[in-house]
Amino acid sequence: MKSGVKVAVLVVCLCIIASALYIYYSSTYAPTPSPPAESAKPATITIVDSSGRYVEVSWPVKRIAALTTDSAMAVVVLGAGDRLVGITRYAVGEPWAPNVTDIGTCFSPSIEAIMEVKPEVVLTYVDYPKPEDLESRLEPLGIKVVRIDLYKPETMFMEFKLVGLMLNLTGEAEKIVEYWKNVSSVIDVRVAGLKEKVKVYWESYTDYTAAGPGTGWDTILRLSGGINIFADSPVSYPKVSSETIIMRNPEVILKSISPAKYNPYKTLDTKPLEDIRSSIMNRPGWSDIKAVRDGRVYLVCAAYLHYLFGQIAERAYVAKILYPALFEDIDPKTMLKTWIEDNLKMEWREGAWVYPSP
Repeated sequence: MKSGVKVAVLVVCLCIIASALYIYYSSTYAPTPSPPAESAKPATITIVDSSGRYVEVSWPVKRIAALTTDSAMAVVVLGAGDRLVGITRYAVGEPWAPNVTDIGTCFSPSIEAIMEVKPEVVLTYVDYPKPEDLESRLEPLGIKVVRIDLYKPETMFMEFKLVGLMLNLTGEAEKIVEYWKNVSSVIDVRVAGLKEKVKVYWESYTDYTAAGPGTGWDTILRLSGGINIFADSPVSYPKVSSETIIMRNPEVILKSISPAKYNPYKTLDTKPLEDIRSSIMNRPGWSDIKAVRDGRVYLVCAAYLHYLFGQIAERAYVAKILYPALFEDIDPKTMLKTWIEDNLKMEWREGAWVYPSP
C-alpha cells in the first residue's frame, strides 16, 4: 500500500517537472512572430470635387500641382507650399509662390511638364481645361485631377476645406475659414437690409466688355448690394456699346485692372491709374452718365485682391464705394493687409489697390 502511494507521488512529481520544462522551453525558444506586412498600397481617401466627380487620392497628398492661381494660393495659405511641385504660369515669379516648375495654365496645360514633376494630384477649374485634355491624359498614369474653382463666394469655403482635407491640414483650414466667414458676414448682414440698391456698370479688363452674369465680378457686385446693369446679358462677358451704357445710366462705374497692366504691390506710382480713369470719364457722351457727373468712377486692381480670400476684401471695397455711409466704420485695407501679410506671408505695401480710395 505504501509502495503504491510512493509510486503515485513520484508520477505526479514527474508530471509537474515535465510541465514546467515544457512551459520554460516553449516560452524561451518559440519563434518570434513576424510583424504584419505593410500594405503595398498607400492610404487613400475618396473625395467629391466641385464637378461632382468622385476621386480617390493618396492621403495625405504630398506632391501637388496647381493649374490656377487660386488653388496654388490655397496650398500656400495652408502652409503646404513645400508640397507644390508645379504651378500655373500666371503665378510664376510671384513673391508668395514657391519657385517650382511652370506647368502652363488651365487654358493651355503642359502635359509634359506635369508628367515630369510627378504630382499625385493636379488642381484645376471645374470648366477648364476639358477632361479630354487633362484627365484622359493624366489619370492613366496615376495622376489624379481634382476640379475646384476657389473664386466663387458660394463654394469657396467648402473648396478650401477640401484642399485642407487632402493635405491633412483640416484644423488649419477650419481656422482660416472661420476668420474670413466672420468678416464676410458683416457685409452680408448690412446689405441684406437695403431698400434701394445702386446701379453699376462693371467693366472687365477689356474696354466696353462688361462683367456679365455668372462672372466673379458680377457675384461680388451682387453680394456687395449692387445691381449689375448688364445682369440681363445672355453671355458672361458681353461686348457693349457706349450708347447702351449711357442709356442705362449707371450710378457707379467700376473698371477692373489686370495685374499685367498695373500691380499696386510693385509700384506706388498712380499716374497710370489717373490716366485710365480720366480716359473713361472723357469717353464721348459719358458726361451725361450719373456716375461720371458725380465722380463715382473707380478702378479695382485685381492683383492679390481678386483671388481666393482677397475677394472678401474686394467685396468690402465695393460695398464701401456703393454705400459709404453704411460702411463708414469698415476698413477694407485692414482686411487686405490680413490677406497679404497673415495668409500669403508677404510684406505689406501701401499700394493703390482701389483708385481713388473710397
